[in-house]
Amino acid sequence: MSDPSSPPPPALVATPRIRIATRDDIGTAAAVLTDALIDDPVTRWVFPDDRDRPLALPEFFREVVSETLSRGEVHLTEEDDAVVLLTPPTTDLHRRTGHAPGAAGPGAHPAGRPAQIERLLHAHHPRERHYYVQFQAVLPGRQGQGLCSALLHRILARADAEGVGAYIECSTPRSLALLLRHGFRELPPIQLPDGPALHPAWRDPRRAAAHRRPAHAPRSTTGRHRREAPPWTH
Repeated sequence: MSDPSSPPPPALVATPRIRIATRDDIGTAAAVLTDALIDDPVTRWVFPDDRDRPLALPEFFREVVSETLSRGEVHLTEEDDAVVLLTPPTTDLHRRTGHAPGAAGPGAHPAGRPAQIERLLHAHHPRERHYYVQFQAVLPGRQGQGLCSALLHRILARADAEGVGAYIECSTPRSLALLLRHGFRELPPIQLPDGPALHPAWRDPRRAAAHRRPAHAPRSTTGRHRREAPPWTH
């Protein structure tokens, strides 16, 4: 994820075209994720060595993208500057918390950290049917131009049409601002051992938002809005 303190460009870009990626796009999607998330707090926790991280991340994200394509969807903007990894409600829950494949190279991350994330996210994952935004990322030079919003709008429109929720985990409190603007509410944080916290968020389908709420998800206790930053979307 790029530095969220960087000032956004003065104007929004036109609404981008979005395509469904294929296996031919694995390298492209992995490159966007790597460039956008190389300094993300959760990425740094999984890959704490500053020298190894740039070498390990491309293969790590290639594995993540490949896994997602086998059970869900990967969406790319037409200029390959933003990507989202999406798992639909039809996928079995036990296969939907695969954030971190086992290894991305010798010495790339301390033993057990991907498994720790896996267990924690599974324990907090909603049981109600929903679209799960696993990762969402925008290239550093293109952030603040509405690309995340365009990707989210397409997903949320599907969720609303099907009457199901949407769920995402963010890697920084600042990244929640975008989700709050799209009708998500913040859930209790998920603390990583000796590391940063993930900030999950849930959105009810718009046509039933007043009547449906997953039992595990208390109402948000904060109304703070923060500057947009692309979530570790995880």
